[in-house]
Amino acid sequence: MLTIEEIKAKLKAADTYNKQAGREAAVLLPLVTINRELHILFQVRSLALRAQPGEICFPGGKIEPADRDAKAAAIRECTEELGIDESAITVIAALPPVHTPQRTFIYPFLAEISSVADISINNTEVDSWFTIPVAYLLCHPPQLGYMSITVQPGKGFPIEKIANRHAYEGQIYQMPEYFYEYNDYIIWGLTGRILKQFLDMLEHE
Repeated sequence: MLTIEEIKAKLKAADTYNKQAGREAAVLLPLVTINRELHILFQVRSLALRAQPGEICFPGGKIEPADRDAKAAAIRECTEELGIDESAITVIAALPPVHTPQRTFIYPFLAEISSVADISINNTEVDSWFTIPVAYLLCHPPQLGYMSITVQPGKGFPIEKIANRHAYEGQIYQMPEYFYEYNDYIIWGLTGRILKQFLDMLEHE
């Protein structure tokens, strides 16, 4: 039988940002200073990718078994995608994890990139990169839209065992989506959610 002490020890050992099984991912929200003004760096995904080609994202990707933790995964992915050295990246803080519609998590980390001069993108993953001034984003709130998500039990789901099953089966939920526009770029989806979460933190401070 487990004791309180054993449970505490297990939870203490299970660091929130340790390696995650499955499809969990980690990203960097990179800050860069350009002409004395603070910017956020974004990537445009390669048009050759099968998943979300041409969409805008932050540097990052899947947490691999060899990664020490989520932060290490985010740094590794950033170096691979932008071609910069790890020494150019300073992680400032962990941001709150974001829950995806696939019931997995993305672990974002706020970081500073010392210079954009040495960026050499990996063309197999990245089409291009750009930055947006933080001041611009703070002064231009996103457009708000809603995605309708319908609940349908999957294969093997024992819906018949649930009390008041009709309150769940076929239920439609509205998920907010945030759309940021800058020149010809549209930032939305999980990237938009992470960005809004960060900007909200700045405004509250």
